[in-house]
Amino acid sequence: MPPARPRRGARIGLVVVLSVLLAGAAVFASHPWWLAKWLGAYLSDKSGREVHFDTVRLGLGEGFAPEAVFQGVRIANAPWADTSRPFASLAEVVFRFAWHRFEDRWVVTRMILRDGEVHLVRQADGRRNWRLRDPEDRGPGHFWFQALEPHRIVLSFRHDAADLDLRTRASDLDTSPPTGTPASSPASGPASGEAAALFVNRIDFDLRWRGVAFSGRADAGSEITFFETGRTFPVRGQVEVPGARIEVDGRAGDLFRGLRIDAATVASGTTLAGFAPIIGARGAEPRSFRAAARLVVDDAVYRFQAARAKIGGTDVAGELAWSRKGDRPSLEATLASDSADLADLQWLTGKRAVVAAAAPSAVAAPAARPASAAASTVAASDPYARARELDGQIAYRAKRFRVAAVPLLQSLALAARLDGGVLAIRDLDVGWGGGHSTGTVGVDLRRRPPRAEAELETRGIRIETLFPTSDEKRRITGALRTRASLKAAGDDLESLRASVAGKVTATLTAGTIPSLLDAQMGLEMGKVMRTFLTGSSALPLPCAAATAELGGGLARITSLVIDSANTRTTGVGVVELRHGTIDIKLTPEPKRPGLFELQKSIRISGQPPNLEKALVERLPPLKTTECDGGKP
Repeated sequence: MPPARPRRGARIGLVVVLSVLLAGAAVFASHPWWLAKWLGAYLSDKSGREVHFDTVRLGLGEGFAPEAVFQGVRIANAPWADTSRPFASLAEVVFRFAWHRFEDRWVVTRMILRDGEVHLVRQADGRRNWRLRDPEDRGPGHFWFQALEPHRIVLSFRHDAADLDLRTRASDLDTSPPTGTPASSPASGPASGEAAALFVNRIDFDLRWRGVAFSGRADAGSEITFFETGRTFPVRGQVEVPGARIEVDGRAGDLFRGLRIDAATVASGTTLAGFAPIIGARGAEPRSFRAAARLVVDDAVYRFQAARAKIGGTDVAGELAWSRKGDRPSLEATLASDSADLADLQWLTGKRAVVAAAAPSAVAAPAARPASAAASTVAASDPYARARELDGQIAYRAKRFRVAAVPLLQSLALAARLDGGVLAIRDLDVGWGGGHSTGTVGVDLRRRPPRAEAELETRGIRIETLFPTSDEKRRITGALRTRASLKAAGDDLESLRASVAGKVTATLTAGTIPSLLDAQMGLEMGKVMRTFLTGSSALPLPCAAATAELGGGLARITSLVIDSANTRTTGVGVVELRHGTIDIKLTPEPKRPGLFELQKSIRISGQPPNLEKALVERLPPLKTTECDGGKP
């Protein structure tokens, strides 16, 4: 047997030679002397424009990940783009790759850009000026870019189909503490020391999106993450649009996919018209507003925590969450107001967007765009289309609630749930006239037209607040109570009112009625003359009641009674709901005989306040009414 040592030595020598050869091949393959020139010539030929690299190095970077380093990058713009400026001119570009692909794309875990400019353009037909190997490729992208580390970079992006034009400029921040002040000294404030070291980039930007100009500035960390990294970066800054401003201070991450934000946010201004690309068309009517909240975004859920807002004369506080998870977006809110005005809330939701005709051209432009016009047409033909696609739960309470058209309104509370196109309002409590109306309302938006049902009850309303007068001869008092069970169908208030059907009852208790009015209603001429001589006084009105059946655009009063101390008056009638015209006939029954009693009935007709009164043939009085403890 030959000795084993020579064989072992031969094998070791072979391994060393192969290692040297492989290392030499790797060095040769990644060497900048020939690779930069060859790659530049190859891409110039493929793209039809000049592509130049001073050096190109391939190797392993942090964590032994593949890395490509390009220095002295100069790439001309596409022939169809703005050729007066390059696509890219950079001192250095570094691409760090993941070892795996994701969704059939290469993953760039970090892109580092140093000293220069990049101008990205995507045309409406899908062409991109950054595609060099195949300039006519209009298909999906080939790379996922997870993070960007900018160093003194000017970057712009124009997306024709989205009507978006973004221009940014990144510059270095001075993170050194003030001279003579230790970095950890509290006197240096929050902008220095360890906190200040988090912010290393200042990014100034201008954005024009759907005709609206945005501008602002943000301080950020060393990297900006775009795509499912799970990493956040510090950010503080502000965005300005015509008439409004947003300020943020916190952390953000994965801006394009897997967005995460945790930041204190403040929005203020005098108009929401500038946010039209984000929240839809809004009128340009000026109204002061300021809203502050902690914005937390995670897993497609946007939460506004500890939110407080002031819109005109309305204050709102509470929690708000918007979710885009699942098949349907959803909204959850628990809000309260010390004082609220319906006009402010309508302004906030854009109900007065038609006023935008007087807006400046830069702000009003979105309303004139064909896409917006088409959306308006759809909304006009189906005003509940968006509600059918949304789920939500809202609880709202206002201690003082004002509606200019309803001065008697005092407060409002409700809890609403929208689920699968069915709206249910429960715990409804409307304070007005010294009392409250409570009940439930349901609307089925799945049907065309939508169907609505309501069960409402009113208690404690003072009748004198509904018909205030300083004339004691006309003053009626008492506590009003009503019950209503209603159904209706329609796309707007007019059609709902025309189709309403159901039953309404109303009773008045513990009230008073002027003796003159009681005598006139009772057709007792003797008592009328005596009241003129002695003066009118308040008579007890223990009970008054009415029952109406609604349907076909009419309210048919099947029972009406006014039961005072001296007279019992009953009647029937009809109220036309669309215009409010009435036709009622009353038959009085004096409880004590008197002089000159007219055996007639009274007809009251017309549209308030212009009513006509006439005496007609006497109708038989009703035998049983709500005041008798029975049903008519």
